[in-house]
Amino acid sequence: MKEILWIEQLKKYFKNNNSILSNLTLLENTLNNKEYEIAVVANMSAGKSMFVNALLGEEILPSFNEATSDVPVIISPNEEFKAIVEFEDNKKKIKIQKEDINEIKLYAKKDNSELDNKYQDVSRIYIEYPFKNIKTDNIKITIIDTPGPNNTGEFKEKHKKMTRNVLRNVNSVLFLFDYTQLDANLDSDEQGLWNSIKTRIQNDKNFKVIFILNKIDSAIEDNTKLDNSEESLQKNWFKKEQEAIQKLKIAAKEHGIDNPIVLPVSSKLALYMRKEKLTRVEKRFIRNIEEDIEYVFGEEHIEDKIIEYSGIEKVEEYLNKFIQQDIIELISNQVKEQIISIINNEINKLNTEINTLSKPYQDTLESISNTKHLIQTLLPTVEKELFESFDEKKNIMIEEINTLLYNKLNKIDENRFKIQIATFLYRRQKESYIIAKRFAGKETKNTNITSNISIDLKNNNEQQFINDYHKFKKELINELIENFNDNTSIIIKNTFNDYETIIYEILSEKITKIEKEINKSLDIEQQSISFKPLKLNVKLDDLFANEVSIDTKKIQKTKTKKDYLFNVFGFKFWETTETKTYNVTKKILIIDIKELEKDIKNVKNEIEIQINNYEKEIKPIFNNVKDKYLSIFNQIKNDKISELVNLERNLHTAKDNIEKAKNKLIEIQNIKKEIL
Repeated sequence: MKEILWIEQLKKYFKNNNSILSNLTLLENTLNNKEYEIAVVANMSAGKSMFVNALLGEEILPSFNEATSDVPVIISPNEEFKAIVEFEDNKKKIKIQKEDINEIKLYAKKDNSELDNKYQDVSRIYIEYPFKNIKTDNIKITIIDTPGPNNTGEFKEKHKKMTRNVLRNVNSVLFLFDYTQLDANLDSDEQGLWNSIKTRIQNDKNFKVIFILNKIDSAIEDNTKLDNSEESLQKNWFKKEQEAIQKLKIAAKEHGIDNPIVLPVSSKLALYMRKEKLTRVEKRFIRNIEEDIEYVFGEEHIEDKIIEYSGIEKVEEYLNKFIQQDIIELISNQVKEQIISIINNEINKLNTEINTLSKPYQDTLESISNTKHLIQTLLPTVEKELFESFDEKKNIMIEEINTLLYNKLNKIDENRFKIQIATFLYRRQKESYIIAKRFAGKETKNTNITSNISIDLKNNNEQQFINDYHKFKKELINELIENFNDNTSIIIKNTFNDYETIIYEILSEKITKIEKEINKSLDIEQQSISFKPLKLNVKLDDLFANEVSIDTKKIQKTKTKKDYLFNVFGFKFWETTETKTYNVTKKILIIDIKELEKDIKNVKNEIEIQINNYEKEIKPIFNNVKDKYLSIFNQIKNDKISELVNLERNLHTAKDNIEKAKNKLIEIQNIKKEIL
């Protein structure tokens, strides 16, 4: 990279200046250690692991008809294979050798009794493996295959939180959908991914989401069903695929994602085409698609069209373009700005030295003495002003975080919570848990629920109904908390960025004030700020105490029975009527609305406690930022005093030093010309 070459040139030039050498090393590290994380996510089983395998060109992860990945799998590019398996409960991690590469599938599978004990209790897997076609020369790409979303119970909630935590921190996401289940995929948001992605996009302009429509090879058969003609495949080629792409784009726009990128892919086809050894079934799969392509486009186009149809190269091309142009260019430009700043500082310093040393000896000596006195008087005052300004801005920013978090807290709609509960219960009377949950998730009515909810338990198992209600309410509260966390992460991240920008500007202003006196420039390097996401300790099991009761009602029913004394050849004679009265017991499930309101208030109270406690956690991080910039100021202060002392010393050999300064000026200007 040209930036590295420029840095090497400047290191030779500044070989005796430790302060600038240190800054140049930081810039070099920034260029050499660029990292970019991409998460692969799906709300339902959509072939995530198969897709990652296709990118790798090898069947590393469990996919297709196997149990899907149950743990996060973090994959980084490297020519040499390496795999580390980490376990829960501090169990010793293990390294997988290349000859045992197929064991990764077993470690990644969901724990079950069929697996050997050594494959149990895995927490995450790290893999280093060469990506097939993603360019990673200038940036470290990490692909994270998130846990499968189709687990239930404890695993489901654990995986959901794990996936959303990953989403809060990665740079971009590949959001997979299954063509064969697209409507169900779009209708379901089991993982809460739509909301998390929407929140990131709204608040982070650099966050990228790419939609992957997987398993599109299934559309080939669908296209042949559009009419009965022999030419149906030719006539309707890629029609169903295009309809599905448009449907996914519309759904993305409805969730606030403008100009969505949707890339159709057949991961299975892409993987089979890249594998070195294929089974008879895999060869047959490729051959069938080749025959379809030959029928539509002719034999001479089979090779190009089958690669194009697999879609994997388009995904890689898009990722490469985005990584190389957007990410690397952004970082390179930032480094280039810093390099130009260092050079400009040196040019200003040399011009000052040449102009100062060219003046009469006595005048120059007096001028330097006066400047030293001015700086020594000015610097303590400026330092005090900086300290006070940083503290003032810190307090303002912490208050801003609190205000934003409370605004989000106050927007939690208690009535909507009750409406969703009521909708779920009424639907659950006659329909399955999944259907009832789906309708409750879409409920947007503005009805104000103020009285208890009564549900007739006819045709329903009492305990199962109550269990389903508790399960739904727990998921609803979890979703509420996760949505709050999504927003909190963005609020804190953005506020830290704002704080660093503000104090950088304050420091620049103060340094400029000094520079006007001594004609020097600022040399400063910004660093990214990390933060801990908000952790809520809501004990969900405590929320299910008193709101459910069963009311037994006795209802009297009357039944009339008709009979006939004779019924011959359809002719009825002497009709008799008998009336009986029955007592029927009816079970009614009563949901105490006050207890339901208490549930949501408990959650909001818990969030409020955490908001209040959070100030203690973020203050030290703000102080670290403040200390960093005060340290930078001290370094600048020391450098400037040192420069004045050196200038005074150089007066004794002014003529030689002027010549040296002029030569150095020519040298640094030549470096600048080369860069520009």
